[in-house]
Amino acid sequence: TFPVIRWVNGSGGNWNEATNWDPAQVPGAGDKALIDLPGSFTVTVNSSVQAAALEMRGSARLDLVAGGGTRLNIHQIGRIDPGCQLAMHSSAALVAGGAGQVIVECPVDLDGGRFDGAGIITLRGTTTINRSSTSSSVTLRNEGTVNWASTGSLSIQNGTTVINTPGAEWIVPGDRALFTNGDGGNTFVNEGVLRKTSGTGGLDFRHRGTFESTGTIDIQSGKISFSGPAANISGGSLSVPAGTSLEFFGSASHFIENTSVTASGGRLLAQAGRGFNVRISDISEWDGPVEVRGSMSFSEPITFNERVVTSGLGSGAFLSLGSSATFKAGGDLFAFGASGEVIIEGATTWNGSAGASDLVNRGTLT
Repeated sequence: TFPVIRWVNGSGGNWNEATNWDPAQVPGAGDKALIDLPGSFTVTVNSSVQAAALEMRGSARLDLVAGGGTRLNIHQIGRIDPGCQLAMHSSAALVAGGAGQVIVECPVDLDGGRFDGAGIITLRGTTTINRSSTSSSVTLRNEGTVNWASTGSLSIQNGTTVINTPGAEWIVPGDRALFTNGDGGNTFVNEGVLRKTSGTGGLDFRHRGTFESTGTIDIQSGKISFSGPAANISGGSLSVPAGTSLEFFGSASHFIENTSVTASGGRLLAQAGRGFNVRISDISEWDGPVEVRGSMSFSEPITFNERVVTSGLGSGAFLSLGSSATFKAGGDLFAFGASGEVIIEGATTWNGSAGASDLVNRGTLT
């Protein structure tokens, strides 16, 4: 339904050069840009350009060069085929404008570039994050593999939603930070696999927003921590092996529920701010150390196979065992240097010492 402007320069060239197109005009907001010449060549974008639609076939490369003024705005529909390549350098943006939908099936080199717009951008190939990058206001769907290769950060802001869809992978080979900035209406949704594969430090989710997971969280090395976004891990699976940890901080309440947990020696840490809580339900066993510096509650029967420590609980903070708890050999409960409470609601078998905390027994303590 849009007038077609076709790329005709098989040697490559600048998008903004009229002679590279047939008819000899740069595509505009009401046109379809079609790049389907055979062969390998590069189409370069180094300014703000737009089209109603974009279709790329064959093996061409689309290169969005560095610069805040570099923007490729697709207003309606865009598709880049698997044999092509997309490179997005520092501050250059691919924009799904308005109700636009852009489907990128090819490899993406995210070298400091950004995804913007009020529409939807879907990544179906392998996207490699090679430098600190940003997404703003957009819905970004990963249906392929994201490889966060860079040590730089990833920032989502101004109402961005990132969805790691079922069957997709988000791989983090090292220590990284994901910032949720702006107005706080940002969401990271994991429906696929979120996997930290290396690094002794953390994959840190910071600042405002929400983290939701119904998929797989696989911590193979280091830690995953939440120091701002409210985390809701519900359904799916969670793997926290020995030498790794899952950590909660900040001024937000966090939830783990209805999740298959494999905690073969991994640590669980709660240090949420005053008035906030890490709430855990429908998990029957934690086979690793648990450290409570803020507030944490278990609403279902729970068995601890390693030491549970409450350290530095502030006034109003608590560890609540809401149903029943069993501390097996090696699963002692130690409370020290604290002014909060350890609250027992159900039948609890406990081997340890209360230290300076208040012990409130409303159930049965053995």
